[in-house]
Amino acid sequence: MKVPVQWEAVYGSMNPNFTDFSIPGVLLSIIFIIGVILTAYAMLIERNEASLERTLAMGVTKVELLTAHIVIEYAIMSTQIVLAMLCAFLVFGMTIEGSLFLSTLLLMLAGFCGISYGLVISCVSNSPIIIALAAMGSYFAIVLTGGLIWPIEAMHWLLKPFALFFPLTKSTESLRHIMHKGWGLFDGDVYVGFLSVITWSLVLLSFSVVLIKFQKN
Repeated sequence: MKVPVQWEAVYGSMNPNFTDFSIPGVLLSIIFIIGVILTAYAMLIERNEASLERTLAMGVTKVELLTAHIVIEYAIMSTQIVLAMLCAFLVFGMTIEGSLFLSTLLLMLAGFCGISYGLVISCVSNSPIIIALAAMGSYFAIVLTGGLIWPIEAMHWLLKPFALFFPLTKSTESLRHIMHKGWGLFDGDVYVGFLSVITWSLVLLSFSVVLIKFQKN
């Protein structure tokens, strides 16, 4: 005898897959690490080729130099975000139920956070090896313990408090809510992901400004 009950998923489908779960974190982490590497190595090359000293000798301030790098890297980042989203949603057919604008905006903010972190790394070190180690070490820490691939709910209880402090943890949850549930900015805690990545970006950017101001030419 069959029970006359039909089960329907409130969000998504009755057979969720790992690809749909991981794609928000993958997109955010790729955009973030590209911003880190491009910015850090651009500043490093400019410093090693002595063009930084020549630029400063012409009267350009260090803050203006940082601003120029941010604008250029952000323009490149915008193109990469568009290409990544086209590949994810048009080529591979990933699920997106919510606002495409909010998804793009969150990816743009993650890219800006990566650019800010890249500026910090470039101000701290002059070695390409150290920059590569810092960038990749941060990337794997964020991916493996930030809830991007492995759910925070399934982590060890000692790791859960640390996972919440990573820059992409809350933004990944927000992007999942937007893409899979169709939530808006003020539905649930979607706005928390935006506030988290904006806060991290401003903190890292301020830190890079302080470092480059007190750095020797």
